[in-house]
Amino acid sequence: MASTSAISGLVSGLDTKTIISQLMSIAKAPQDDLKTSLAKTNTQITAAQSINSKAASMTSLAKELAAAKTYTTSSATSTNATVSATASATAATGSVSFVVTQTAAAHQATTGYVSTSGTSPLTFSISPPDGGTAIELTAATGSATDIAAAINGYTGSQALNVTAQVVKDQGGEKLLLSSSVTGANKYIETSGITSGSTSSPDALTDVQDARDAKIKLASADGDASGSAALVSSTNTFKDLIPGVDVTVSAKTDKSVTVSNTVNQSAITSKVNNLVTAMNNVLSDVAFHTKALATGTTASSTNGGLLRGNSTMRDLAGSVLNSVSSGTPGGDNATLAGLAVTRQGQVTFDSAVFEKLHKSDPTKAADVLAKFAAAVQTAGTQASDSTSGSVTAFISGSQTTAKTMTENIAGWDERLASKQKRLEAQYGALEVALQKLSGQSDSLTAALKQLNGNS
Repeated sequence: MASTSAISGLVSGLDTKTIISQLMSIAKAPQDDLKTSLAKTNTQITAAQSINSKAASMTSLAKELAAAKTYTTSSATSTNATVSATASATAATGSVSFVVTQTAAAHQATTGYVSTSGTSPLTFSISPPDGGTAIELTAATGSATDIAAAINGYTGSQALNVTAQVVKDQGGEKLLLSSSVTGANKYIETSGITSGSTSSPDALTDVQDARDAKIKLASADGDASGSAALVSSTNTFKDLIPGVDVTVSAKTDKSVTVSNTVNQSAITSKVNNLVTAMNNVLSDVAFHTKALATGTTASSTNGGLLRGNSTMRDLAGSVLNSVSSGTPGGDNATLAGLAVTRQGQVTFDSAVFEKLHKSDPTKAADVLAKFAAAVQTAGTQASDSTSGSVTAFISGSQTTAKTMTENIAGWDERLASKQKRLEAQYGALEVALQKLSGQSDSLTAALKQLNGNS
């Protein structure tokens, strides 16, 4: 079949190529409208997905703030840098004052002088300071260096908990043995390391006694004189307050107070994070649903892509209404420092919340938990993956976009077929006109011949 460029006006003198192009432009108008609608739908989907993503993030943060554990999670503090405290997630709140009278220590001792004679291996034993049977070791020789190497290189299944270091004076070499465990009566004992004329060749000379850590509970004014000692084999007193471990590192002259209170700053941080997430949703909804000036086209830059969309407006309304949602006692989030501005944003005055929390922590928790639950509900109703209203809008729009895409593809086939028919029709017209032109020429020639013969 001839192309439009080949048949254009060869006989008729008509610009058939232009004629076909114009006819095709008219025929393509419905498809062009579909493409425009598809582009608009896709930008609306993108805008709605942005809102939905922010709503899902807001919902997650609201769930955290609504959880009961948010208002029971505590933070332990100490009034002295030599005393530290750590609280578990379920630690009880409270405080305790005490004086550190003694810190725990591990046993250190020296052996007698170690013989340097001989090159044969030496077998000896050490009784671990924290109990258990004596552990037998073999050194390459009886020198202090090889004995220390045997001790420090021990890798058996039973813990040795002893390290060795060679020390030397004018009389010869000794071993300084150090326990790695603290607590009273946890002493190192050896056999076979030293020998000599003394009656107790394996006797050790203590450098540091093994001892427990001890504290005495103090009264409000710091007096600990009448208190019995609390004892720990390590420097850590487990559960001094239920769920709170206290570690001491030095004796104290004055009383130390360890307190465990609900972590108010953590709650404040969670509220700030949620308010930021709420405002992200509100700003996105406002931008994409705003009315535009005459002559301005809705776009991802100009906004207004979802103007008039009730689903998005309902989401914004629910988010703002959460601030005024009350507790069963009639208190709403404004009591905890939350408010709504004229511009449709949410603010949080942490000082107001902190004042309420200090005076009535139970009410503060109730107000914020109710507020967070309302925000969570608003977010879930919008962004739930199966039942959310914004999710449903996105899903419906995606279905519409898919149908449009299929229809556009169908139009491509129809338009291609129509162009071929037009090219064939105008090609046939040229052929027919060519035949008519030939017949006209023959008839004219015949008439001229008849006129010449008459």
